[in-house]
Amino acid sequence: MIADIGGNLFFSTSSGSSHGVWEIPGTPTGSGTASALLNTGSSGSAYDFAFNPQMTVAYVADDTTSAAGGIQRWDFNGSSWSLTYTLGTGAANIGARGLAVDFSGLTPVIYATTAEATANRLIAITDTGVASAASTLATAGANEIFRGLEFAPVVPEPSVAALAGIGLMIAIGIRRRPGSK
Repeated sequence: MIADIGGNLFFSTSSGSSHGVWEIPGTPTGSGTASALLNTGSSGSAYDFAFNPQMTVAYVADDTTSAAGGIQRWDFNGSSWSLTYTLGTGAANIGARGLAVDFSGLTPVIYATTAEATANRLIAITDTGVASAASTLATAGANEIFRGLEFAPVVPEPSVAALAGIGLMIAIGIRRRPGSK
């Protein structure tokens, strides 16, 4: 994943010798130097990430097929980030890939896609701490798999009153041509 957050470029890596979430300060216009922000370790497999608006809490979807896989919660203490805990996906040794977090309430609600090879799941977790449990919202059907996950703005449907008003305006605007019956 790649994201421009607050004018800085963030990206995740899950291969090579460095795994985790990286940052390039400023929006690069040429080659730049990236620094590891959230180092998930050499066995980590970071796919997606989300930061709260204050940049003090981060979640990382890690698809590692071990107890380390799942959704990692990272906290910033003012000078450095540290891994606080990892939330499970509701299935043993199954990590996560897609991730979106609703930070609008007092308690973050995490939505994620799991890393099963077939029939993976869309899950939700209300983060109340290390023991927070995942709820399955949907399971992919035969020959299907869930991939990325993003929030999109809600576009309200036109109300009946608005449609009636538009119809009335059209009716008023239609006039008979002179000489027609």
